[in-house]
Formats: sequence, structure tokens, C-alpha cells
Amino acid sequence: MIEMVLRRAFTDALASLRLAPRVRDALGPAPPAGRVTVVAVGKSAAPMLEGLLQAWPDRADTVLVARPERSVPPSGATLARCEDFAGGHPLPARSAVRAWERLCLALEGGRPEDTVVVLLSGGASASLCAPRPGLTLRDLQRRCEALLRAGLPIEALNRARGGLDLAKHGGLLRRAAPAQVRTLASADILGDDVSVMHTLGGAPTVHFQPLPLAPEVNARIASVLGPWGWEHSLPPEPPEASQTYTILVRPSDARDTLVAKLTEGGLRVTLGGTATGAVETLAEAYLRDFKTVAPGEARVLVGEPTVTLPEGELGVGGRAGRLSLLVSRGLTGQRGVAFLAAGTDGVDGASPHAGAVVTGASWEETGADALARYDDAPWHGRRGTAVVTGPTGLNLLDLHVLARAA
Repeated sequence: MIEMVLRRAFTDALASLRLAPRVRDALGPAPPAGRVTVVAVGKSAAPMLEGLLQAWPDRADTVLVARPERSVPPSGATLARCEDFAGGHPLPARSAVRAWERLCLALEGGRPEDTVVVLLSGGASASLCAPRPGLTLRDLQRRCEALLRAGLPIEALNRARGGLDLAKHGGLLRRAAPAQVRTLASADILGDDVSVMHTLGGAPTVHFQPLPLAPEVNARIASVLGPWGWEHSLPPEPPEASQTYTILVRPSDARDTLVAKLTEGGLRVTLGGTATGAVETLAEAYLRDFKTVAPGEARVLVGEPTVTLPEGELGVGGRAGRLSLLVSRGLTGQRGVAFLAAGTDGVDGASPHAGAVVTGASWEETGADALARYDDAPWHGRRGTAVVTGPTGLNLLDLHVLARAA
């Protein structure tokens, strides 16, 4: 059945995207002198750190991991070498502040011959933070929650966080100077290198330059942040520092790997661009697009659509599950069609699932209540449409597939 082909291709694609070898191969020889401090931040922290310890087994003096609780934890030899700070996501927890304080302690007395390696991945913004003077952690959490509820795109979210958080917008680079800073990145950002560097994790290791945002997006940020808006808080240039930034893997790598697995499954694959915007709007677009998907074809997209959350008590769900539910309603009664939406990190918002795969037979009327209450996860669990992987060690946005059986 077509939905099983999509399910298998998705899980096989994630299994083949291994980060440790990419980190190991990118590092090269260990620095011959000086102190080496390693901080792995984000949802891919543990597998990226595994690669570093394979390359430099005895060279790191201080090894810190700052990651969301719902991510792959360090284990075995990796756990024995590191201090692990696991906390909240998408809102920062106390552990994120403690991780920053511990990192600052490790960086004290830095010299030009020292090296700081930053293994950066999606989820970093909430995993390492330092509220600006005048803000408590609770203040920071409230403002971040308001930004998230506003349904802002990721580039706007991470831009806005820089007005609240000393670790962002070059904060780690300034703290590390005059040491040499090497950033190896697993990017959950669409766009060119500049977009990645100035967005991923709130840009902790670059000479930050604000990227242009639409006027209405700037207005939404200003309405949430008030006097803490980013435009009032661009940091000074960091002290002279040696810095390199290498992007190891991107969302397009996840998309291309899925394309290969779907092709192996016997489907003819086409690319459908990027998946952005509100999930409600995107669902309508996909239902129109299904009319042009030929028998035996799968259309693949990668991206991160947004969900604007209302006030009040909500159910358990995520953007991929909600999008799948909306598409399911529109596919009702159609034969031989399937739609998959799932997060490459294996975590879809508050849901225990990565996402879902639905067909023309999936919808039932209880879905309307699930949509109204933003409670899609239990619905997919009951209907057997949930995609469950657990945390994958990746974070390369969401993958969407529109498919029609031959």
C-alpha cells in the first residue's frame, strides 16, 4: 500500500543520515597546542559530539552538552567525557542558563592558541541562554512563548531572541575571544550560508548582521517584545577572534535522501519546492496539488510551516500532525493517495510522534474536534496514522510527501 512505502522511505532516510562521520571527517587533525573546549548545542548534540571524540579522542579539555530533554542523550564513552545539560524546548529552562554559566567558566583566561569547537544544531536557541540584564529567566520564557504563539517563521524567532539573550548574536564568539572558534553546523534553516549562519541557534558564533524581514513580521516582533526588540540591542563587534564556520548538513540533504528511498520503493519522484507558511494555507495548496500528482508519482517538499496558537488550554499536537489532519479531511474518499508530514527530529511539537501519514480513508468526524482543540496527536494515535520514531539525533526541518499509487 502506498502509505507503507512512504512510511518505510521516511524511516530509512533518517537512519542513513548519520552525523558522527560528517563531524569526524570535517575536523581534521587536532590542534597541536592550547586548550580545547567543546560545546555541543541542540538536538543533534550527542551524535555530533560522538564524531568529535572519534576524531580527537584525547584532545578535548572541557566537553559540554546543552540539548533539549527530548533529544538523543549522550551515552557510553561520550557520556563519560561530557557534562550534560538537558532542558526545555522550545522554551529555555534553568539548565540552559546553567550550561551558559559553565561554558563561561571554561572560557575564562582564554588565549589565542586555544580552540573552542561549537557543534551547533537546531534546538540550540532554547538549550543555551543568558537573559539580558533586567530580564529573569521567567521573563525570557514568557516573551519566547508569546513569539512562538504568534506563528513567526524560524528566522524571525531567532532574530527576536537576540534582543533577549546575551548568548545570541555573537555572544559566544565575544565570550571566547581571543581563542580560535570553530563552528560545525547541522542546519535546520532554509537558504544560503549567510542565512544559516545568522539564524541557526540565534547566531551565537558569528559577527551578527540582521537579515531583512517583512515589515509586518517586524511589527509582530515589536508588539511582543516592546522595549526588548532586537533593533534596540544589536551587540558591539566582538573582540578580534579567529573564526571558521562549516555547514555539514542541510534540510536539502534530508529531502534528497528521502527522494532516493522513495525511488528505491518504485515511485517516480518530483520536487515541490519548500514548505512554508501557515499549515492551514499549506493544506489547501497541497489538496490542489494532489490533482496534478500522476499515478506512480511522489512529490517531496522540505520546510517548516507555522501554527498560530490561540489563547487558552490546548490539546497535544504539532505542526506535522495538524497539517496531516487537515489534508486527511480534504482527501476523504479518494483512492490510492497518501500524504506524509513528519519532523526529521522525530519530535512534532508537544506530540509524542514525528508526524503522520494519511490516506483517503483516514478521516473521521472526530477529527474536527481534534482540529478545534489543537489535539491531533491522540487522534493520529487512535487512527493508526501516527509516524513514531523517537528522537532521531537529527533536526533538518519537516519532510512532506504527496503520493499517488500507480
